[in-house]
Amino acid sequence: KIIIEPPFKVKKTANKEIDIRNNLEELLHIFEKYILKYPKEYLWSYKIWKYGKGKNILILSDGKTGHLRQAQAVTEIINSYLKNKGTNTCIDTIEVKYKNKFARYVLTSSCGLSGKYYCQGCLWCLKTSLLGDTYKSLIGITPDVVISCGSSVAPINFVLSRENLAKSIVVMRPSILSTNRFDLVTMPRHDNPPRRRNIVVTEGALNLINEEYLKEQSQRLIQSSVVPCLPAGRSRQSSDVYIGLLIGGDTKNFSLGKNRISEVIKEIKSVSQNLNMDILVTTSRRTSREMEDLVKKELREYLRCKLMVIANEKNIPEAIGGILGLSQIIVISPESISMI
Repeated sequence: KIIIEPPFKVKKTANKEIDIRNNLEELLHIFEKYILKYPKEYLWSYKIWKYGKGKNILILSDGKTGHLRQAQAVTEIINSYLKNKGTNTCIDTIEVKYKNKFARYVLTSSCGLSGKYYCQGCLWCLKTSLLGDTYKSLIGITPDVVISCGSSVAPINFVLSRENLAKSIVVMRPSILSTNRFDLVTMPRHDNPPRRRNIVVTEGALNLINEEYLKEQSQRLIQSSVVPCLPAGRSRQSSDVYIGLLIGGDTKNFSLGKNRISEVIKEIKSVSQNLNMDILVTTSRRTSREMEDLVKKELREYLRCKLMVIANEKNIPEAIGGILGLSQIIVISPESISMI
């Protein structure tokens, strides 16, 4: 059944703003009349007004802190740009959890094979692949921009941005999916990124670290009283000289051996004695129990070790930023671009 209304006559007066509002309201009343009459015929599942003053940004997290920080760095750049344009932003972060590894593999494969607008509006693929809470959280948001970092969340980005007609931004290579499926891809040079208009090449990992961040995190670390030589309220003196040690963990192509870490700690102790420097050390959640025990054995009773954070036991949010801000020398394990 096709219903044809009489031609709509646009009302024009000397006040353009009032004319726009009045004409739009009259047009919407026509739509409203038919929606009320045939409610089951009406479907509009995504955000109607795409060009308003507010923008919703959705960050998809895979649960890895390094990946989340890179996605947040991109978000901060976009947020700053939009604020300068007078646009308000609302930022949501959702951690994506699959039902199992097989579900993730199937979703990635199906996204790789599907057309740009194939199966739009269904979302059956998300419902069958993701845990219930994750699925409910994702469908309850209507983003204008979807940002993700990591291969496991790239297919979710593809589906959600397509469903909501949103801009899609991915950090690092998006698994087996073509980079052409996204509006913007940022990739480090070591990933050998292809030369395409939608690809931005970075020399290192994106991050939130700047001078202001380092100053703030350093002050928080000082005020937390976890650094004995820097009581709360005391400003940093020229004699407060530190070596920072950041220890990660094993990856697919890298093993952080016990002998290697033992040798590093030995050298750092020697340098701290010779140069009259104190040591600030933190492990990561990927650090093995064996490495953690070694660090505790070598540094817990060492007088020049002023801070030791074992992330799997008691993490301190300001540990990384504080160590980076307070230290003159940083020694860091090289297993990932984010660590470096």
